[in-house]
Amino acid sequence: MTQKRNSRIALLAVAMLLSGAMLGLISEDSSAADYDAVGFISSSDSSGVSVTYINQATGNTASITSLDDGSYSFENLVNGDYSVRYSKAGSLSVLDTWSIPADLPLDDVSM
Repeated sequence: MTQKRNSRIALLAVAMLLSGAMLGLISEDSSAADYDAVGFISSSDSSGVSVTYINQATGNTASITSLDDGSYSFENLVNGDYSVRYSKAGSLSVLDTWSIPADLPLDDVSM
């Protein structure tokens, strides 16, 4: 009877260790840092510039249009490398890359 009980205790201990390890993995993924990126476009007409990023690891994309003062922002960016295109009708597009969070704060972009 004692051997059976010890086996159950050992099995329970292993199960607790495994579930603790799994919780550690899950909580680490769910607590990944998110970053907000704010930038400015410096040109004579900086409003209405389309800013589009592509997360190189996931393929996720998002686009926004700059405000009248040339500012734009993206929220909740995860760590990683991004390709970024700034475009406006009548202007040449500008391609850029970001490495989040290393490149924060973002440099001004000239169109």
